[in-house]
Order: sequence, then structure tokens, then C-alpha cells
Amino acid sequence: MINFPEKLQQGFSLIELLIIMAITVLVGTTFVLNFRAASTNAAARHQLSSVIIADIRKAQSLAVSGGKVNNPSSGREENPCGYGLHYVNSAAYYIYAGMPTGSCSGANRNFQDGTDIIVETRTIGNPNMILSGSAPGGVFYDVFFEPPDPKVYLNNDANLSTAPTATDIYVVRLGQVCPGGDCTIVSVHKSGAINLSN
Repeated sequence: MINFPEKLQQGFSLIELLIIMAITVLVGTTFVLNFRAASTNAAARHQLSSVIIADIRKAQSLAVSGGKVNNPSSGREENPCGYGLHYVNSAAYYIYAGMPTGSCSGANRNFQDGTDIIVETRTIGNPNMILSGSAPGGVFYDVFFEPPDPKVYLNNDANLSTAPTATDIYVVRLGQVCPGGDCTIVSVHKSGAINLSN
């Protein structure tokens, strides 16, 4: 049997353990604070803005493809008048199919609860961010794409010379206001252009 000197068998002292615990707490706290800050910085806002732009393009693609949607009230697939995005609250929006109540030429392209079909409900995964917009009430106007062009409707209007010609979707850090605070702006124009700015 090997006999070790008595000094090697003693282990850690209480002071050494306290120092190791203090270093561990310091590193852990730094990690948590950096993670929390990273979820509110410009990169996080741009990531969420990219998801919104992808959803706008998804609605546009569905309109171009003339995709049918399952209508729960009739139990069959039907052709919608187009697809759009609708602001629900500061943490969610809908991708919806605009269903005709007669002909599509006279249909209201804004979201009609009870008539239009919600294709998807998108919620923000980051609790440190909120959505708002440039329309009255701090929302963004409904963005609707009507095939076959697809023509872009904002607030049920596609005329390029009448207001609103664009709607801004604000991705804002919680507790901030936009413009002026920590926010990223997604601008959707009737011309079809989508711009991203800080």
C-alpha cells in the first residue's frame, strides 16, 4: 500500500471553497446578464423583424400561388380573395385568408372576424420585445395581397396615390417607444417594397 504524506490527504480549506464558490457565482451572474442583454439588442430586433418579413412574403406567395384554404364553416377547400397579415396585440399577429362574402371585387380586404380564416397565429418568442405600428392606436394596418398580381392593400386600399401608402411595423424593446427608442422598423409599401431600418 502506498502511503501519501499527511499534507496531501487534507483536502480543501473552507477559504478555498468560498473563493471557488464566489468565482462560480460571478461567472454565472455575468452569463445571465449577458444573455438577458442579448435578447434586447439590435440583433434580437433584427431577428424578429426577419421573421415578420418572411411572414409577409409567405402571405404574398400564398396569394400568387392561388392556394386554397380549408373553410371550417363549409367543411371544404375554397379559394380566398387573397392573404394578409393582421395585428392582434403587442405580442401576436395573424396570417389570414380573406374569404369572399360575395365577389372578391367588392370584398373588404381588412381582417373580418368570423368571416376570414386564420391560417396561422404568430406570437413573439422574445418576452423582451413588443410589436406596435404607425397606424392610429399604435397598431399596423392590415397588409393584404390579392392575386394574381398580387396587388398590395393597406387598410383596404390599393391606390398608390392615396394615404396610407405605407405601414410601419415597429419591433420595440419592452418599455421603449418607437420611433425614438430601441426599435427596428419594417415598412411595407403599396408598391410591394419592404424596407428595414433602425
